[in-house]
This record gives sequence, C-alpha cells and structure tokens, in this order.
Amino acid sequence: MELDQLKSHWQQHNLSANQNNQQEQNMDAIENKMKALDKAIRNRTLYGNLTFAIAIVAMLAFDYLLILLDKPMLAVIGVLTWVVCLAIAMVRLFVLQRQNGGSDKALAMDASLQQQLLKVKSESRFYRSVATSILAPLGIGVVLILISTGPTLFVGTFQLGFFMVIAYWAHRFNLRHITENLKPLEDELEHDLQRLA
Repeated sequence: MELDQLKSHWQQHNLSANQNNQQEQNMDAIENKMKALDKAIRNRTLYGNLTFAIAIVAMLAFDYLLILLDKPMLAVIGVLTWVVCLAIAMVRLFVLQRQNGGSDKALAMDASLQQQLLKVKSESRFYRSVATSILAPLGIGVVLILISTGPTLFVGTFQLGFFMVIAYWAHRFNLRHITENLKPLEDELEHDLQRLA
C-alpha cells in the first residue's frame, strides 16, 4: 500500500513539475514576443518620427517657396495641412511609445499578461486609425493643392488616384500587420490569461 501511495505521489509531483515547466516556457515565449514588440515599437517610433521630421522640413521649405512664387493661398494651406498632419502623427507616435514603454518586472504573472495585452490592443488601435487620422487629412491637403493649381482633368485625376492607391496600400499593409503579427499575439495573451483565471 505504501508503495502505491509513493508511486501516486511521485506521479502527481512529476505532473506538477511538468506543468510548472511548461508554464515557465510559455511565459518565456510570451516575454520574448513582448520584447520583440517593444523593440518594434521603439524602431517604428524612431524611424517614423525621423521620416516625419524630414518631411515636415521639406514641406515647410516647399511652402516657403510657394509663398515666394506668389502661388495661390489654397496651395499654401494644402501644404500646411500636410505639415500639421505629420506633426500630429509624430506626437501620436511619441505618446504611444511612452504609454507602451517597457514592462514592469515586479508585477504578478496575471497583471503582467494584462499589461502586455493592453499594449498589443493599443498598437492594433493605432494601426487601424492611420487611415482616418493620417491618410484622410493628407488627402484633404492633396485636394486643396489640386484645386489651387488647376491641373487638367486628366492630370488632376491621375494625381488624386495615385495618392488614393498609395493610401489604400498603406491601409492594407497596416491591416495585414495587425492580422499577421498583433492579432495572434493578442489571442495568445487572452488564452494565457484565461488559463490563469
């Protein structure tokens, strides 16, 4: 009888050790994915803000040139719309990166998972909002510039169509990034939180 009890105790202990080991491996995998996400956020913020800053300087120089050449005020306003839109995008990137800063190691496992889940959801919201918060105002600037310069119908349609194709491609790229990278990570974090509950 004692042998059976020892065998049962050993099996339960072994099963418990295997479950703990697997849970640690899952947490290590999640932590590695979150480190990769943190790095992607930092890189996106750095490259995005650098690109936006260069574009803003170029747009301001172009706007100054338009003023010097006595171009219509509507064209100047259209370019300024781009500058304001890019400046707002820079601020949004910076704020999002500050909100989604590094992870707090002192948190309990479930609180840490919840924090990571919120980070992934805020990233998804940001990528979904690019079309309405960045691309749409840029489109308004394009329309203002086209109205002020008075191109032929063919040239104006081509330029507006070209912008719309680029905006559509950027929106599709963001949605694909959400579907392929962020959504699986979000599902995995939700699954792990349910297992802990």
